[in-house]
Amino acid sequence: MLIAIVDDDSSMQCLLQAALEHAGHQVRLFPDAHSFLEPGCNPDLGMLVVDWLLPDMQGPELVRAARQHYGAQLPILFATQRQQERDLVQALEAGADDFMSKPLQLPVFMARVQALLRRSYRPGRTHTPQFGPYRFDPDGRHVEFGAQRVALKGREYAIAQHLFSHSGQLVTRQQLHQLFWQGKPAVETRSLDTHISQLRSKLQLGLSHDLQHPCRFALQMVYGTGYRLERL
Repeated sequence: MLIAIVDDDSSMQCLLQAALEHAGHQVRLFPDAHSFLEPGCNPDLGMLVVDWLLPDMQGPELVRAARQHYGAQLPILFATQRQQERDLVQALEAGADDFMSKPLQLPVFMARVQALLRRSYRPGRTHTPQFGPYRFDPDGRHVEFGAQRVALKGREYAIAQHLFSHSGQLVTRQQLHQLFWQGKPAVETRSLDTHISQLRSKLQLGLSHDLQHPCRFALQMVYGTGYRLERL
């Protein structure tokens, strides 16, 4: 599921991004409303998390604009310093589905996110991200490509989706450590290598594989830095 976070607090963005990507979601970060509202910016958007005080407009105004563009189905969650009852009322009247006050408790935040997604995307309408021939199923935690259907473990699935959503870009080992192991140095290095090796094999992301479809991907190591998933 693609989730957008509109917040000018970069530390809060990173915290929420890590939690959401660990749960298998894709995340896009925006520091202001206008960058989020650029035409064609988020065609596959599945959910919006928005702060109230943004540099260029207030959250309720952005929510109204998002509702006009994405319709009534898009789940929208406010995450804000505001705490008054009138703020909650204004947020809901603007079109938000839920409202949380900072500082956020991550388990509660994730539970609210999952509840909104269940409510908005019922069985038969599950959002399935697709990259070329690779289709991700967030409910079954498996990936389909060609005639194959490959089940992945939770962390494997999250890493794979992160790599595909950043295809063509350098993804550093440090970023992956921080996102999926919360920077625990005792286990992260060998575990990351094992996960990457498993994904390369299971999803046939090596240069030597001859897949029977036109859109190939190869997961390449950038020596001493990280990985880049290239579309061939």
